[in-house]
Amino acid sequence: MACRKGKARSGLCSVKSDGMHLTFEASITLLLAISLAATMHMPVHADMGGLVMKQKMHDLISVWIMMREFDAEEMENDFKFVFGGDAAGFIEVDGRLNEFGRKGIGANAHIESGTYVDRDFNLRRIRVGIYY
Repeated sequence: MACRKGKARSGLCSVKSDGMHLTFEASITLLLAISLAATMHMPVHADMGGLVMKQKMHDLISVWIMMREFDAEEMENDFKFVFGGDAAGFIEVDGRLNEFGRKGIGANAHIESGTYVDRDFNLRRIRVGIYY
């Protein structure tokens, strides 16, 4: 049963050839896009431990700058409270370095620094580092 012009009995007879080509090209394009997406390598997420460490150091520096009291012993206690009692690191305030804990051979350090203006309007710097 062939469809005649104007006498289509089913939906298939009414499809025009231009529309059929468009549907075929769209399905090929969709298939190609899915194939490309499936073969792409997704990036491996890095360990967030370093970022957490930097955030903790930044928070310590922010608190110390707001308090404006730079007692070495108290700062060391704060450091050990945040990072654990056996953490090794250093705190440097205006060039005065206070190292504590046991640094391993070839140890690397996460270092964070902050600047502030003291009461005499001098620019000062605090650095905190933790060995890992």
